[in-house]
Amino acid sequence: MTVRFPLRHHGAPDGVLAFRFHTKEESDAARDRLVRFAAIIQTVWEAQWTPRSYRETMEGIIDMEMKLSDSKIDLPTLPARWLKEAVKEGTTP
Repeated sequence: MTVRFPLRHHGAPDGVLAFRFHTKEESDAARDRLVRFAAIIQTVWEAQWTPRSYRETMEGIIDMEMKLSDSKIDLPTLPARWLKEAVKEGTTP
């Protein structure tokens, strides 16, 4: 008997945490502990993406600063996700 928990990043499943038991009775007896354990693993799973997100943000800032120093910033060169956020917040130049 296998008990599976999906691991998600920004709501999208991109991993699986699985536990294997010999019998259904064993898996049923462990289920409450497994749910708590899976919640902890989910937190760690989400946290692994934080450094990547920070790196991408810093790379974007560095790129924009270089273009600003050359006075060559225009909307088509901005990353699409930043442009969408700026339009949503009403902060486009």
